[in-house]
Amino acid sequence: MQALNKPLIKTPCKLKFIWYRNTKRNADLDNIAFAKKFVLDGISKAGVIPNDNLMHILGLQDEIKYSKNEGVEIEVIECEKKHEFTNKKY
Repeated sequence: MQALNKPLIKTPCKLKFIWYRNTKRNADLDNIAFAKKFVLDGISKAGVIPNDNLMHILGLQDEIKYSKNEGVEIEVIECEKKHEFTNKKY
């Protein structure tokens, strides 16, 4: 897979994952949402976002919906300010 020359998503941003399931049977929500790790790695590698670290992705949210077709939809919420990192220890 060849990376894009320019990211498609403007960062910093927050991402909302909408997971579509075709059954309510025995589904732990954390087992469904764990796949976001692979989605983020993939869109980062493809160049859709520059990186999936805290400088670019400020928050993640999950929602589960039921549909005939399983899959995931990602909603992008643009943010104006990046995280400010300090060396302070708490």
